[in-house]
Amino acid sequence: MATPSAPHPTANLHRSVTMTCALTGFVMVLVWWGWPAPLDPLTQLLGRIPHFSRLAATASRPFWAFGAEAGLIMGLALLPALLWRRLASPAAWGATGGVLVLVMIAAATFWQTSGVLIQIGAVVLTVLLNALLATVWVRSRSQGGNGNGKYENHLAEKALAPQIDDPIADAPRAPPVLHDEDDAADESMLRNRNPARSAPPVAQQRHAEKIGRYEILRLIGKGAMGEVFLGRDPRINRLTAIKTLRFEDNFAEDEISEIKEKFFREAESAGTLSHADIVTIYDAGEDRDMAFIAMEYLEGVTLLRFTRAKRLLPVRKTIRYVTRIAEALDYAHGCGIVHRDIKPANVMVLKTGAIKLTDFGIARITASSHTQTGVVKGTPYYMSPEQFSGTKVDGRSDIFSLGTMLFQLLTGSLPFFSESPAVLMNQIMNFPHPNPRAINPRVMPAIIPVVDRALEKQADRRYARAGQMAADLAHLDQRIKSYLRRKALVVTAD
Repeated sequence: MATPSAPHPTANLHRSVTMTCALTGFVMVLVWWGWPAPLDPLTQLLGRIPHFSRLAATASRPFWAFGAEAGLIMGLALLPALLWRRLASPAAWGATGGVLVLVMIAAATFWQTSGVLIQIGAVVLTVLLNALLATVWVRSRSQGGNGNGKYENHLAEKALAPQIDDPIADAPRAPPVLHDEDDAADESMLRNRNPARSAPPVAQQRHAEKIGRYEILRLIGKGAMGEVFLGRDPRINRLTAIKTLRFEDNFAEDEISEIKEKFFREAESAGTLSHADIVTIYDAGEDRDMAFIAMEYLEGVTLLRFTRAKRLLPVRKTIRYVTRIAEALDYAHGCGIVHRDIKPANVMVLKTGAIKLTDFGIARITASSHTQTGVVKGTPYYMSPEQFSGTKVDGRSDIFSLGTMLFQLLTGSLPFFSESPAVLMNQIMNFPHPNPRAINPRVMPAIIPVVDRALEKQADRRYARAGQMAADLAHLDQRIKSYLRRKALVVTAD
């Protein structure tokens, strides 16, 4: 029997905020019970108004007045926790202010008509304190990117989408932190470095000076199946990234020959890809006990850096990056090549702002290693249902993985997470993904249908081609651009 995974941290945090709001209300009731003065500061302030000063002189305080005030304090103390979960902060503050105004009007009217004084100073103070707490909560969970990006998100959300239902799916949700051996190696390899930095002395090198014909300058990363080196092609004096794979460490002896043949066939197919957003493969070969792929050396960072809640990219940049990845996948699928390992660590953002999709030709071999012993290794969070079930995989599997990555870039969390591979597989194959807006309320509703379609469990209900997903995202980006342009014209005219 599968063990249930831990609840999503957003749900835990919301529960904590709700309990804190309730505790604040309870404390305020106790403070009000022991308040030394007969009137609270707000009532004293109202008492300075001539009309209310006359009422105060004749007002009564029956035995049930304190109970009514305590009930208002405890009831309205929970209001911010509810509003900030469902609304953006400006709207939540507006709703809170409206409720407080109504309460004050009702109390003043009741005072004037019945002569009974219900004091609401403690009520107002409790609600405002809890509203500040809820604001801090929302900002800590939802904000990311730079200021311009947050402004764009806010404008786009107002302009683009009708109100939609915001159910929270029953499926367990993911914590925002994700890192494993493969991702650590890719992130290490792709950080900004100075290629001209001298290699350590030969006596200090742990590795051979050459792999194939390539001169090894230094080790730049380690993964589950091998190592990555910065090398130089001496024939044309070109820097290359050289990824090595040790079959003996990852496959049974009777499988090695077949796996090697498959590896070189996949590398040859991937080497035929020529697309601006796909890393170029120069060469593949075998040296001693390892196989290697020599590929384009690039400087930058991976998208993994922008999957944390406090580092999210502006929404338009996320849309544009995922659009280009989808276009690159559409090209590769048209060439008969499926990536099989789409994840943020396999997408590199260059210093120029361009992106590159990496690891074509390697993912299928890695997938064979992941499943040969029945144990899933590496990062299975982006795998499609058909990858887990062992059925035939085509380009729609990459679309599911891209949908998972889009979800994470928008929210800072994975749609499915468990430390148990069996539980994770059950989630991906059987549970619906949560609504991204339940995790990050700043996610615009207009992008939800794209995420939903990409993450369909049945492959025939997803986008048939990655190009269709790219077209939907590009259209959404144009709508945002048009709205911002109109908004700029209105501001200029004003």
